[in-house]
Amino acid sequence: MKPKPEKPVAMNIEEVLREHKAWLEGDGGKQANLQEANLRGTDLRGAYLPDTDIFLNSPWDICHIRADSIRIGCKYHSVEEWYSFSKNEIAAMGEEAEVFYRAKKNIILAIIEQLLKNY
Repeated sequence: MKPKPEKPVAMNIEEVLREHKAWLEGDGGKQANLQEANLRGTDLRGAYLPDTDIFLNSPWDICHIRADSIRIGCKYHSVEEWYSFSKNEIAAMGEEAEVFYRAKKNIILAIIEQLLKNY
């Protein structure tokens, strides 16, 4: 039996990002730790996230997003590949990949766009 996932940590994302920006600028604040954050529905447009690594929940061990690459499971893909994957290429990765891609593609691309603004 698969262990039940822990409940996401409640946090005020706007406050966390304000504190993180202050920390980056050397003006107090503190470094953001969003490891346990539930970012579902969170609008990160305009968030100052330079050199940030972002991790999403996925059916695989890891979904790691950087400004230059995305790793899902054991495979890295360039951002360019993510923008250009065809339905057939995603389908060839497996049913779970197809479901994940449909559900998370726009979120991942929005995160990448924000990261690229600060890259």
